[in-house]
Amino acid sequence: MSTVTAVIKDGYISIASESQTTYGYTKIPGEYMHNDIKLYEWGASVIGLVGSVSMAMVLQDLISKSKKEPNFSTPHHIFRFFKTLHPKLKKEYFLHSKDDDDDPVETSRFKILLANKYGLFGVDPMREVTHYNQFWAIGSGTRFALGAMYATYGLDGFDAAKIAHLGVETASTFDLYSSGEIHAKTIKMVRPRKKT
Repeated sequence: MSTVTAVIKDGYISIASESQTTYGYTKIPGEYMHNDIKLYEWGASVIGLVGSVSMAMVLQDLISKSKKEPNFSTPHHIFRFFKTLHPKLKKEYFLHSKDDDDDPVETSRFKILLANKYGLFGVDPMREVTHYNQFWAIGSGTRFALGAMYATYGLDGFDAAKIAHLGVETASTFDLYSSGEIHAKTIKMVRPRKKT
């Protein structure tokens, strides 16, 4: 499935991923593929995606066709973007949006971490948006990555980039579906506006 991590610390946010792709029981290490990247830049945001390769192709196509950068500054704006996107996914990309009859809404199939100067956001397949304030991980190596990041977050000498990298490295060591070269991006954050 993959592992993506992101960390906020000391005014910076770093997002990282490994590069393995898995089809059923076959893994394709990143060095065997040209398109092994799981981090995608959309304007000033970096999106880390786990899950189906077909959804990575959809995301890349959406980015290449976009005429303007989406507003990814708050959970509300992110939710509105993915809500508006959902009908387009069904019509233009033939999204199969049914998972379980008990699901409250149709799935968009995107499982992402989104990092930008405004913060770290998670978007689940049902368009639930979470705004994280320290670190998070998604994908099959989540539990390993979270453990490594939790253990090092408060230590001196561990900045956002080093912690995010360590999370992916740890997941790649212990998770069957994560390995390969680690890719990362670091962004300087803006100071949050004071509430009035």
